[in-house]
Amino acid sequence: MHSRRRAFTLVELLVVIGIITLLVAMLLPVFGGARRQADRVKCASNLRQLAAAFIMYGNENRGWFPRSASRFDHDRVEDWIHWHPPERNVSNSAIAPYLGRPTTPAIFRCPSDDWASHSLGLAAPNTGAAERTYPYPFSYCMNIWLACDGWIYYREDPRYGEPYQAAKFSKVARPATTVLLLEVDERNLLHGAWSIPFTSSLQMGNTYMWGHLLSIRHDSRRPREQWRPYFVPGESNPDSRGNVAFVDGHVDFTARRVAHDPLSIMGFDPYKGEKTWATAPPR
Repeated sequence: MHSRRRAFTLVELLVVIGIITLLVAMLLPVFGGARRQADRVKCASNLRQLAAAFIMYGNENRGWFPRSASRFDHDRVEDWIHWHPPERNVSNSAIAPYLGRPTTPAIFRCPSDDWASHSLGLAAPNTGAAERTYPYPFSYCMNIWLACDGWIYYREDPRYGEPYQAAKFSKVARPATTVLLLEVDERNLLHGAWSIPFTSSLQMGNTYMWGHLLSIRHDSRRPREQWRPYFVPGESNPDSRGNVAFVDGHVDFTARRVAHDPLSIMGFDPYKGEKTWATAPPR
């Protein structure tokens, strides 16, 4: 006798499809989190290599930090990264000899950063950056308060006055807690330099604002902050974290309120009085 094969009914097929769909829906967040974690690790690895290159640069240049690459119009030999067309060749960067040549641009970019979409126009109108003509196509910026920029200007023309910057590794009192490099939010990513928060003494009642933000793309998803053109710290997820490299070479997943603190940027606290930008309660 021939056995009869029993085929799937339509109801059974729909049940199987439903179960598969449910499993996929449950696993997607896990896969997304794993990818975000992998990108964060790769980004931290990039910063660690760059920080090591800074240290080697300092060892061979009498302890000086390189320049911050803050100019919009041209590269200077001392710039830590060369990014301006038509001279945009990162292999000419000041730290490139310590990264290997030819230097791959990927080491200057977070794998999660859509760098090709970086804005060409000014992120902050009326900020004195009218000469900006090219987008900054990389993810990381140097702490400008460590750069040798001011000392170069002083050397070229002493009338500028002696600058108030660290400029040398030996002048950094707390290298393990002083920011050297960090991944910056693309909405105000102008160039290779990252500056301190600023104060608005008129409309904002002497309240400190954030001009540039540490990128938190590797942290949990949260609503994006409003650009005014400045960021209100209490509205800017101050406890969300991003990748930061410190002067001693280590990299940490650091909260914005820590990375933006003047104690982390210049090694001392230059502000007096009201500091709600640093003490805003977690949201």
